[in-house]
Amino acid sequence: MPRLARSVCVFAIFAVTGCAQNSAEGFGFVARQSTDFETQTTHYDVAGLVEQSFHLDALMRNVVDQSGRTTLSDKALSKSIFRTSDQMDTFMISLPRSLAAQDIALADLARRRDAGDVSDAAYLARLEEVRAGRRDLVQALALTQTQANAALENLNTAAADGQSGLDPHLRATRQLARTIEAARTQITMF
Repeated sequence: MPRLARSVCVFAIFAVTGCAQNSAEGFGFVARQSTDFETQTTHYDVAGLVEQSFHLDALMRNVVDQSGRTTLSDKALSKSIFRTSDQMDTFMISLPRSLAAQDIALADLARRRDAGDVSDAAYLARLEEVRAGRRDLVQALALTQTQANAALENLNTAAADGQSGLDPHLRATRQLARTIEAARTQITMF
């Protein structure tokens, strides 16, 4: 929770100081904070989140593999779930910041389009890039959600077959599944 609180504070500072998009940048979105001394640039790249989500999927597949064994190793399963949960925490901190940066950058681009500084075609091209990136992100999270559901099914089957001590793993895996679903619901399409 402290990491989440830190990210909220960082986001609040970011939102208050404002941001603008540098059209020379690639797919990543850029937040700029001007100070008397220098301009600081931070990239918010949804493509990076897609890659991170694929990494989550791989970690979740490991949980599925561990939970699908005839005799479950408590240590290996715990380690696998912990690594996946840790990665999910990092992802959940990055996701709102990246989405908000995209939203702000698109709003700025729309304002610049309305002022005549940017063509409709350029605005629509950027909007389609954002849509495509978010679609990819939703698809990647859907794969991870499928893995989480498979891990839950494996754990429930093992519990039904008499394997004991699975309650903490079931709770942790259910929490992962809920967190993945929460991440998917944060992603809005334009």
